[in-house]
Amino acid sequence: MNLVSAMEELGPEFAARAARHDDEDLFVAENYVALKQRGVLAADIPAELGGGGAEHGELGEMLRVLAHYCDSTALALSMHTHQIATIVWRWRRDRRSVAARKIFASGVPIGDVLVTSAVWDDPQAGPTVLHFPLSLKAKGVTVLDTWRVLGMRSTGSHDIAIDGAFVPESEILLRRPQGKWHLLFHVISLLAIPLIYSVYLGIAEAARDIALDRARRRCDVQDVSYLVGEMENELATARFAYHDMVDAAATAEPGEQTTNRVMTGRAILARSAIRSVEKAMDVAGGAAFYRDLGLERRFRDVQAARFHPLQEKAQLRYAGRIALGLDIDG
Repeated sequence: MNLVSAMEELGPEFAARAARHDDEDLFVAENYVALKQRGVLAADIPAELGGGGAEHGELGEMLRVLAHYCDSTALALSMHTHQIATIVWRWRRDRRSVAARKIFASGVPIGDVLVTSAVWDDPQAGPTVLHFPLSLKAKGVTVLDTWRVLGMRSTGSHDIAIDGAFVPESEILLRRPQGKWHLLFHVISLLAIPLIYSVYLGIAEAARDIALDRARRRCDVQDVSYLVGEMENELATARFAYHDMVDAAATAEPGEQTTNRVMTGRAILARSAIRSVEKAMDVAGGAAFYRDLGLERRFRDVQAARFHPLQEKAQLRYAGRIALGLDIDG
């Protein structure tokens, strides 16, 4: 399957619904149905297991292009995709290994299984984080209608309350000490972050296209070239960061240094994507303030780039400790 072509075919239909979904805080359920019918939800499952066998870079390009049409759909899909990518990564290396309250649970209105964690005070090992899957239909699991937010309104990222749900010992996928970096974090950093941030690059690209189209028709200013140039520079910076993260995912092994490389790229991409959309607003002028143009929604949605880990100060601390040769857990 050509994933980019599939997004270009489905995209116009998704784009036509995007404004209504955003205005009414509606989850993009129809889009998920269409994606499932096209096999996109199984795109990164290995072909030998019945999936599409897509490579990591293909998944990033799929999400980037999808974000041009409906970024809420793209971000929600990225959360599903990176979970599968992490499981596949583990399966390819050791096939034997695959056998509270959760916030920002993107895509939960149409989900079946939550992969989450909880802290258990182990009498021998001390505070221990347990990772496990949990059916969203299980007793004690409740999806709360909480997603009333600034942007990415259609991702359906509601809270999930877990009270009294039972998780059998056999379902525990991983145990790790609380408060310490674990290989799982490095794997997630390597695989998930490039996929998630491909969406924000797509948002910035879509905002640029809207702004350029508007600028070509403006007659209220003599020259917007400087503003366009600033927008282009910020977008180019975001693209450089994105391609380096994708290259890391394709060539590097998970670990402290690789995580530093990816998280540095994440920080640069987030900052430049946000600035690029801000410049797009300036390029478009007062028309950008109107919902109908589509920039207002992109401006709100791109703000979510601030909040995925590692957030700004945590990333700076991590990078600084790596450069100084200090323990990242210190």
